[in-house]
Amino acid sequence: MLKYVHPTADDIPKIAEWIAADPAHKDVMKAEDFVLLSDKDGVLPKGVQCVEVQDDKGTVFYLRFRNAVIVETQFPPDKTGFGYLRERVRIAKALKEAFAFFSVSTKNLGYHAMFFNSVSESLIQFFEKLGFSRLKDHFKADL
Repeated sequence: MLKYVHPTADDIPKIAEWIAADPAHKDVMKAEDFVLLSDKDGVLPKGVQCVEVQDDKGTVFYLRFRNAVIVETQFPPDKTGFGYLRERVRIAKALKEAFAFFSVSTKNLGYHAMFFNSVSESLIQFFEKLGFSRLKDHFKADL
């Protein structure tokens, strides 16, 4: 049976050794990423949970969970004719302002990332202008 415990500062040297030996994480992660450490005021970070997974032989691995937001959007039906361009400008302006607002507010609530998916190349390009980047090697499981 597995056991789940919170890593402590005492685990940092072992985690650092594991990261140094992992080419995929060596220059990307640091040992402190897997331990909840309070800031100078004694406050723990929001939206993060760290877990050491153990079996009867000891530590199997470390996990870090960070809150993320999945954004889904429903736009009005396409309009053809003269009003279509005006409607696209209106939508683009509202998207830009809404994402600026929600980027700050969700970060303040302890979220660390926003995700969205789309097959619309124009929407993808617009979101890239807002700071989103195309991802590779990310996987999703609905809970």
